[in-house]
Amino acid sequence: GRISSAIEPTTYQYSSGYFRTLYSVRVDHELRRDLQLSAQVSYSDSDYQLTANAPAGARSGDQLWQYGLGLSYFINRYMFVSAAYTHDRLDSNLPLDEYDVNRIWLTLSLER
Repeated sequence: GRISSAIEPTTYQYSSGYFRTLYSVRVDHELRRDLQLSAQVSYSDSDYQLTANAPAGARSGDQLWQYGLGLSYFINRYMFVSAAYTHDRLDSNLPLDEYDVNRIWLTLSLER
């Protein structure tokens, strides 16, 4: 697991930046020598530092949940294929900026 915090820049006109705190956990489990299962979940909280001229309805905070599952098949020691599913959910004090995203990934990787 990991916990981190950082001050991040932003292009948002009413904020000088935001303070982000991230919590994440990833677990990998070898089902067989050539098959690996992965699971991850993370949560980040973004607290925007508003400027003095920010209107009452300006973005002040976002919360992002991310989770996913993946399976990797190792063809040989240099090549593997992976399939993964990820889901992102953004909650914000601005309801029109909230979203849910589902992704399915299929990846062929070569390592040396």
